[in-house]
Amino acid sequence: MTAREWEKARECHQSKDSVFIVLRIGNATEKPRIVDRIIDPFGLYLAGQLGYRAQDMRVYVGATRDSSDTMINEYQK
Repeated sequence: MTAREWEKARECHQSKDSVFIVLRIGNATEKPRIVDRIIDPFGLYLAGQLGYRAQDMRVYVGATRDSSDTMINEYQK
């Protein structure tokens, strides 16, 4: 996930007219199928159910793994 996509997820979370959804596609070259859906990743982040490492923007669902998996404090305000 890029920083720009994360910013769009934040904007959608704050909007009443939009929702940001991440779809993970498996076996994309032969028989593509949706293997995971993440609805409102920014909302999940604020709820402590999603985290990412800012240096590579890897998004994962679940509690924060360690102290290096924290978001810049400006989003927590």
